[in-house]
Amino acid sequence: MGNLVWKVLSMGAGIVASKIATTTATKTWKMTTGKSPRSAKDPNASIIEAAIYAAISTGALAAAKMYAERRAADYFTKSAGHPPQALVKRAEEEAKEAQKGKSQAPVVVME
Repeated sequence: MGNLVWKVLSMGAGIVASKIATTTATKTWKMTTGKSPRSAKDPNASIIEAAIYAAISTGALAAAKMYAERRAADYFTKSAGHPPQALVKRAEEEAKEAQKGKSQAPVVVME
């Protein structure tokens, strides 16, 4: 049951974060440029304009999702008394890969 709760919680957090990040990026673009962002498929949009908006919106989305998933994991851990099993398993797998020399990134194992 814990895995199902975690999946729903993390998915919900991701969806809400995506909506907030997209709205924020769009409003920021409108406030900064004075016009709505155009699709990269729009022939009237310059490549530079489309690339800048894509970078801003993608960065905002990644940051928002990371923050939301961390807060969801904290909430789950406080509520259940242990971290989500999926995160523990992933951390253990990353630690094994790091020990084998396959990964250069530092790994923190959740206990």
